[in-house]
Formats: sequence, C-alpha cells, structure tokens
Amino acid sequence: MTCTCPDFVYRGGKCKHIQATRYYLEIEKDTPTGTVTEKVHLTYTQAWNAYNEAQKAEVKLFDGLLKDLVKAIPEPEQITGRPRLSLQETLFCAIQKVYSQLSSRRAHGLFLNATEKGQISHAPYFNVPSAFFNNQKQRKFCKSW
Repeated sequence: MTCTCPDFVYRGGKCKHIQATRYYLEIEKDTPTGTVTEKVHLTYTQAWNAYNEAQKAEVKLFDGLLKDLVKAIPEPEQITGRPRLSLQETLFCAIQKVYSQLSSRRAHGLFLNATEKGQISHAPYFNVPSAFFNNQKQRKFCKSW
C-alpha cells in the first residue's frame, strides 16, 4: 500500500491512513498459533418501507424545499428598462430544469405545473433558464451571495 501524505513520503512505512484502511478492511486476531487476519464484510439493514416512501415523495418535497430556498435570494434593484422576470422565480425554474434532467422545452411543463401550484407566479418562456445560465452578469451576481 502507498499513500501521498508527507508522513508516508518522508518517513516511509505505514502511515495513519494505511493503518486506518487496513483496520477498516481487516481484523487482526492474536491466536495461540499466531496472528490471523479475517476480512470483515460490512452489511447494513435497509429500511425498505421508509426508502420507498422517500423515493416516492422526493419530487413533491423537492419543489417545496426549492421554493423556500429561493425566497432567501435578494432581488436586484431595477433602475431602468422594462420589468424583468423575478430572479427568485428564474432560479426556481433553472434549478428545477437541471434537477429534472429534461430538455428546456420539456421542462416548460414543470414551470406550468409550478405556476398552477402557486410556487411561482409566472412560467417563463422555455429558454429563460438556459439564457440565465449563459449570462455572465447574472452569474457574477449569484456568486456575490
């Protein structure tokens, strides 16, 4: 076994990382005939009912959590120009589109559903999330918070 930590590189021998890995993978037992090493296979029980329920509720919970999350994003002040789309709602749609792994056109149905559920007030045109991701000015604004 090798390691890239300074202890192994400069001192040689077993460093704490190698010892921890060996300990995790093997159990050494002292017996009257010598030391015996046994492999340990870790297994965990699965709470299948809870797992299935969580998987079935994921999308509904995601939308609610996302709505609450984007509420914390400050809207930039608009000084000139025509009224623009809400940054919070644009981000909601952009994140929802990425999470769904759908194309922009297909994800538009998600935006319409979110409007019907009251999660956003207006479903933007299907290419707005992509335009948002490609806009340098908006990316810089998002990095500031």
